Amino acid sequence: MLSKEILIVGAGGHAKVVTELINESKEWQIAAYIDESCTHSSFYGAPIMRTFSEAKLTFPMVTSAFVALGDNDARQRWQELLEKSGYGLPWIAHSSSVISSTSLIGSGTLIAAKAFIGAQTSIGKGCIINTGCIVDHDVTIGNFTHLSQAVTLCGGSKVGGNCTIGPGSVLEKLSIVSDNTQTIAGSIIDASQHLSR
Repeated sequence: MLSKEILIVGAGGHAKVVTELINESKEWQIAAYIDESCTHSSFYGAPIMRTFSEAKLTFPMVTSAFVALGDNDARQRWQELLEKSGYGLPWIAHSSSVISSTSLIGSGTLIAAKAFIGAQTSIGKGCIINTGCIVDHDVTIGNFTHLSQAVTLCGGSKVGGNCTIGPGSVLEKLSIVSDNTQTIAGSIIDASQHLSR
């Protein structure tokens, strides 16, 4: 089966994770990267375009893209630009992740290695579910949120959009974190708390 071509936005640390995941899957072939600040001409063997316009002109037949940027705001800006420009943005998952067939995952979301996505979960678009995260049943996650490594969201908990949950944090059952909230590493949030910005 022929791999489909895809453009990747970003050529930094997070893009390394995304690239190796995509290369392992063999479903996609990376046509090029888009990075406005990178000084290199190539990344993982594929060319780096300095602007979105250059990428569109050079690869007019490529209609899929993925935003590999760790910053939530930047990821949102790029994903919205790509969507408006007619690109499809798949969600991608590492082969070692476990994902319930009843979960809903938004476009442009990354499910990293060893992550677990439970029954009836809803994950927004443009999210990062990082290495070793546990997202239990009936959890809701808003758009462009980043769960750092080894975060645990217990059943029925809710995380808003544009949040960053620090590494190793735990949201106990039915906990709520509002939009635009950041937590430090190792935070423990229970249902009596309602974290907001």
